Amino acid sequence: MLHRKFTAPFWFMLVLGTVATCLSIYGLRMISVYAPSYAMSALSKIALFFLPAIIFIEAIMYWMVRKRNVYRRATWTHVILFAIAYFTPFIKEFLFMSYAVYAGVRDVRSFMRSVTLGQICLFWGLTVMAHIYFARTLIRIFSKQPASEDEAAQPENMLDDVLG
Repeated sequence: MLHRKFTAPFWFMLVLGTVATCLSIYGLRMISVYAPSYAMSALSKIALFFLPAIIFIEAIMYWMVRKRNVYRRATWTHVILFAIAYFTPFIKEFLFMSYAVYAGVRDVRSFMRSVTLGQICLFWGLTVMAHIYFARTLIRIFSKQPASEDEAAQPENMLDDVLG
């Protein structure tokens, strides 16, 4: 049975990877402009591109299985959870800015500590859950599919129809 190509997760992950790469390049540029004396090791610079690389690898995997992927719900769950996980630092920064405006500077320290811990837990929790769905989808796609009822009902020898 031929299935329609399912390329939407590939394109979504490709756009997310491009955004992640642009933000990493922007971060490197801002560090070099606003903190030129900050010595950043090559390993730290490479680490900025680790998450975009994972996103691009997952996009390539979705491209490779686009014809066989019939598990769309698990695929979209992975893509959406991973996108939310990627944007948790930006949500944290928004919360910092909005709280600092309303509460004042003295109360911000404990709030920042709590929000940062929550953001880290949320990021890793969503990332792990997303990759569980990703692994589940790939395992289902690459596992041997059971024979359908039509294939099971057909005789094993093609000449049985002619001779029988």
